[in-house]
Amino acid sequence: MTNNYRYRGRDQRTTVDADQVEKEAYRNGTSSIDQAVSDDRLAGAVESFSPDHADDMDVSLESWQADDLAVDTLIGATHEELLRRAQLLKGLYPFEIDGNTLRYTGDGFGIYEFLLCICTAPTITKGGYVRLPRLFERIVGHTSASYFGPDNRCLHFGSPRTPEGPAGFADAAALLAEQTNEFIWKPNNGLDPANAGDQGVDFVFWPPLLDNRSIAQQFF
Repeated sequence: MTNNYRYRGRDQRTTVDADQVEKEAYRNGTSSIDQAVSDDRLAGAVESFSPDHADDMDVSLESWQADDLAVDTLIGATHEELLRRAQLLKGLYPFEIDGNTLRYTGDGFGIYEFLLCICTAPTITKGGYVRLPRLFERIVGHTSASYFGPDNRCLHFGSPRTPEGPAGFADAAALLAEQTNEFIWKPNNGLDPANAGDQGVDFVFWPPLLDNRSIAQQFF
């Protein structure tokens, strides 16, 4: 990966290819890094190939040379992206890179695997796949709350809500007021107190105060 805006398209393709390699390893136990890059991805890379230093070198290559160089560049970049992820996550990375093979070493289904499923899902707006972004939103809420302390409380506002949760935004705001005795949602005069949607609020979390007071609490 680079920080050069010029290569954003290439970096995005590399990220997608790395996701696909991980997906195959997660499904089958192992995957070959070069074979997991599909033929259509290679065809696209060949068509859009441009060396990193094209301005400083003669790029008048024979077609077969350009094809081979494009394939090697794509596979090499995918391998580097997988190494980057492994170095960043260290022991939390649920895969092991052994030469040209990626091996799944996780214990079934963790947060990384869940995020990988979202990234590689064919859609997130149809059928059962719509549950993915909804679950993601709830995970983000609880993760954000936990980041600021283990005892933080979190209330989900995002729409659609869980069946056992508040039916509408006003109901969620009322529940928050009940739990905190402070956070009161009261639209200004003349504004429509709509109870549909989430009004742009996905979740609210707050840390408990040591003296259990309900004045000047911190809400995020």
